[in-house]
Amino acid sequence: MTRVLITGTAGFIGFHLAKFLLADGFQVHGFDGMTDYYDVTLKRKRHAILLQTANFSATEGMLEDVEVFDRVADEFLPDVIVHLAGQSGVRYSLKNPRSYIESNVMGTFNVMEAARRLQVRHLLMASTYSVYGANTEMPYRETDMRPPRRRHALAPSTECTGPAPHSNSQSHSRPFRTGATTPRCGRWLWLRAAAHLA
Repeated sequence: MTRVLITGTAGFIGFHLAKFLLADGFQVHGFDGMTDYYDVTLKRKRHAILLQTANFSATEGMLEDVEVFDRVADEFLPDVIVHLAGQSGVRYSLKNPRSYIESNVMGTFNVMEAARRLQVRHLLMASTYSVYGANTEMPYRETDMRPPRRRHALAPSTECTGPAPHSNSQSHSRPFRTGATTPRCGRWLWLRAAAHLA
């Protein structure tokens, strides 16, 4: 049975991906900080739904807490890691940039290091639609090369750093983009793609 560690399982995309993989017979462990940027009650309800499935387990913790994340990864021994967690909100990033550095940069680094150390088969990491910058052409295309908007200077960090630590390992690292404006059908397309990579 393929074992998948998903960060951000209390969020919309992580919750639905976990449900999809559980229904397909995967063993899933969720890792979520349950931060209050979004409704924590809703997040806890999502985890409660997932916990009704025998093949799901969860840990509440922050990605920047390397000891907690490493312990979880070492005990679960995933074949695949899907990294969806991170601090969101453009306006909030201006008020509290430290939370973005800690969660999105250091947290992502901790996930990549665990994947490298454990030699997982696949590491899928979510980026953001903000990497498309000030593009005025719609719809966005992955081939668009536009400078990022100033306030999104850290947005591409996952895409820029993702493959680097894995160049000398057996893990396959793949960044992919999501966002609040992604059409519903687009979300499900990459959910299926993630499942097939597992």
